Amino acid sequence: MVGSGDKYLALPELPLQYSALQSALDGLENENGYVSPETGAHRQPVQMVDLDGDGIEEAVVFGLTEGGLCQVYVLREYGGTYTVSYTIEGGSPYIFEVLYPTLMDGNKAIAIAWGRTGDLSRGVTVIAMENEHFTKVLSFSGQSYLFEDTDGDGADEIWYADRGGTAWIRSRLHRYEYREGDGFYPTGRLNLAAEASNTISLQYGLCGPNTPAVFADSYTEDGKRMVTDLVVESESGLISMTQGLASSAENTLRRTYALCADINGDGILEIPVADRQFPVWLPLSGQFIEWCDFSWDDRQPRLVQQTFCISGQGLAMVLPDNWDSGVRVTYWSDEMGRPVYSFYDIRQILDEEEGSGTAELLMRLCIGEVVRLEEIPYDNICVLNEVAVGYYIEQNSNINMRPEKHDIETGLLQVQDRW
Repeated sequence: MVGSGDKYLALPELPLQYSALQSALDGLENENGYVSPETGAHRQPVQMVDLDGDGIEEAVVFGLTEGGLCQVYVLREYGGTYTVSYTIEGGSPYIFEVLYPTLMDGNKAIAIAWGRTGDLSRGVTVIAMENEHFTKVLSFSGQSYLFEDTDGDGADEIWYADRGGTAWIRSRLHRYEYREGDGFYPTGRLNLAAEASNTISLQYGLCGPNTPAVFADSYTEDGKRMVTDLVVESESGLISMTQGLASSAENTLRRTYALCADINGDGILEIPVADRQFPVWLPLSGQFIEWCDFSWDDRQPRLVQQTFCISGQGLAMVLPDNWDSGVRVTYWSDEMGRPVYSFYDIRQILDEEEGSGTAELLMRLCIGEVVRLEEIPYDNICVLNEVAVGYYIEQNSNINMRPEKHDIETGLLQVQDRW
């Protein structure tokens, strides 16, 4: 029998704030429980955020109605009690992402992207407080979107790309700013490159030394290539630095699905403007990519880095400067079934009339199990996605091989790897 010490065995009571919140949540009509956003930094079904800057957090709750659609509640705290201040029902049972853009007065809005991963287009609803009441200040449907302070005024602008609706304009870019009382209002629109069809990524970054820009990466109509619009703000409006005659951005067309990235860590986003397809026989896409940046002065690409990119693995290996078209790649699987890429210097073989000889194995890249970013140790490996792959590298050994096929004109070479 336990005596007066029973109180020490009891569960601790929740702080008054959370007890009041739980009581309010119990009163919501969530017949089917709660739903969590699929991606992003805010993925909890109940999120605490100070939206109005008064030091007291509001509760943003994502529930499911009896009909299976998302229902979003904003609860405010008054005198120790939480009450529903705003409710909106989405047209989807799924929430892709939730963001909290900063407004000009320092307050935060709620941006809800409806839908699932893989949707070609998704609706976005933006909610903000005006005159002490929450209200919907913008809604749009787009292929991709960006909430970012792109002009340095301390408040986030909204950028989104949508379909142009004509055979000549397949994709457009929109820019919105927030003004109290008017909500978000349009401040710019740009027709993206003639080749752009489905814009899958909008990124904010620098081009050149100090020029802020938005990088819009899009698929072409056939889905086999990508193109980039490098968009800057000017006194005359939005300008794409990569567009030329007939609104074409052909100097950024590429067969790889790599997006713009700061490939060399200099703080400037580079564009993969060209690539050379290697004679590699593999289940994953392996390509040489040339990464370039554009300056505001001449708008011409400047080569920054070359990489061997395995886009299906989110991996790009930075190539030494002295590697050129005399380097070839072969692919095979080791005894554990892991992909292995071998890089050979075949310039001597290309010079020999017989087309056979000894080639130097410059590097071998072995792909292992999926690991997190912090486990990637090699300086010359650049990660293109949130998750990359494990690998190990072997360098500088010789290997004898005979080419099965040798085409001097195209430089294609098939080899039998005898590792």
